[in-house]
Amino acid sequence: MALDLVIDIGNSRIKGGIFDGKKIVEAFGLDARSFKKENLVRFFEQKPMQNVLLSSVNSKAESEVRSYLQQQKIPFHVLSHQTIKLILDVDEPEALGHDRIANAYGALSRFPINDCIVVDIGTAVTVDFIAKEGRYLGGMIYLGAGLCTKALNDYTDKLPLVALKKPDSALAKTTETHLQAGIYYGQLGAIERMIDELRLSALSPSSVKVIATGGATMIDDTSVCEDKAALAEDLKELVDFIDPHLTLIGLREILEETLKKKD
Repeated sequence: MALDLVIDIGNSRIKGGIFDGKKIVEAFGLDARSFKKENLVRFFEQKPMQNVLLSSVNSKAESEVRSYLQQQKIPFHVLSHQTIKLILDVDEPEALGHDRIANAYGALSRFPINDCIVVDIGTAVTVDFIAKEGRYLGGMIYLGAGLCTKALNDYTDKLPLVALKKPDSALAKTTETHLQAGIYYGQLGAIERMIDELRLSALSPSSVKVIATGGATMIDDTSVCEDKAALAEDLKELVDFIDPHLTLIGLREILEETLKKKD
């Protein structure tokens, strides 16, 4: 059985999806900061990959992945701004991250008759608006929770580096829980406001579908929040749909589009 592989190389995580047609049969996540090309071996040992697509916003990790594929003589495609059908209706289309393009394809695949907002919560929080006719119209970038904790620790004398978790109460009683409450609820508040502002770009704001993806929805990624169940419940109040594999699904759509152009 020949399978397709898509790999999304991010700043903190490398995510991969193995597909049989449009069905995802396996997903994996690796730490991009300590990644070595040998980490990929087990995904190729017993799985013949027919087509491979790379997406990257991390040049160093991308180089390792490319090196492995080339050594193994595994042909691959790379997401390109020039060849996608999605219309990038922004001033700097070449600067738009591959992951955000993939999220747009994933959203259009999930909700083809609705305008969509995609909230991707990782090292940074990106919030993007995609029009149903296949146009990426723009979005926002905000600090992720991990960067907030690090910045407060790095740029103050007495504030500690805290674990990313939902505090027992919003009315915090210690320095540690003050930080946790501020960062946790600050993230949710920022996400809610960004969604509200982007809804105004739609002709029918009430019909917009909001999808969350990224580290906040990945079980094995604690870089966004240690208490994923609590965060997922709070996110459900802000979004219509949570899909941890949205980026991978979007990359699979791009791979299919790429292969059709080659035929």
